[in-house]
Amino acid sequence: MAECEASILICTRNRAASLARTLHGLAGMPVPAGLSWEVVVVDNGSTDDTQAVIAQFSARLPLRGVVEPRTGLAIARNRSLSASRGRWLLVTDDDCVVAPDWLAVAVGLLRAEPMQLICGRVELGDPLDLPLAIKTSRIRDILAHPGGLWGFLHGANMAFGRCVVERAGGFDPRFGAGSRLRSAEDVDFAYRVLRSGTRIAYEPDLLVHHFHGRRGTRTWYQQVGDHAFGFGAMATKYALRGDGDPMRALYWDMRSTMRLCRSELREWRRIPAKLRGLLGCAQFLRVRHHPDDQAEMGGPK
Repeated sequence: MAECEASILICTRNRAASLARTLHGLAGMPVPAGLSWEVVVVDNGSTDDTQAVIAQFSARLPLRGVVEPRTGLAIARNRSLSASRGRWLLVTDDDCVVAPDWLAVAVGLLRAEPMQLICGRVELGDPLDLPLAIKTSRIRDILAHPGGLWGFLHGANMAFGRCVVERAGGFDPRFGAGSRLRSAEDVDFAYRVLRSGTRIAYEPDLLVHHFHGRRGTRTWYQQVGDHAFGFGAMATKYALRGDGDPMRALYWDMRSTMRLCRSELREWRRIPAKLRGLLGCAQFLRVRHHPDDQAEMGGPK
């Protein structure tokens, strides 16, 4: 396949209507003059009208659809990496709408410094949704220490050079939505990027709006619990390798939650959600050698 400069990577599963909104936003996005680009959509085993949506937007975008039947967001993300042709890799989700200048901002930042992972701002798309899976800070930042990684980035808005993947590897297929470890494929990827000596930057001008649709107490508990579960699993992964920084971050997050609940009794519900991190620790020990979870990440591990 001939190379292009930028690849936009989207993984989807049974969200045809939401995917159509995402692709509609990309179709109306101004493209910098002379930029060669593509959109790669990985269908992770959908049974709805996803393929019809991909076909519809193939006439409006330089879009290629790829099918990955093995369930799991990290597996689908790795498939998007291998199927793409771009030097610059821009990642968003099928429930996001990018800002009009999203492509231009990402490419400009990566042209200036190829060897970096850029995390962008994530705003709520619908104000009725819970304030989850967002990051709204308007202040640029550089990740200085591994302990600050949790919450620093969201997989719904990332940009990095292919050289970053070649140095740090792709996504660990044991993590992410649809896997036994439920989440944290983005945090695990970023942690390996950081440990490889690559800069991780937060750029608020790189903006997407997240229409995640999550509402209600039960949904809040599930989402926060799944994130804690995945982070606990990730912390155990590195602790077994002699790297205790993620485990220390998990400990301090749980400790700060306990302090918050002592001062604000209405925040008590955070405790059982955060304690699911301990279940994630135990689950990693169960699945780390499971044959169904031993797919290649692509590149160094």
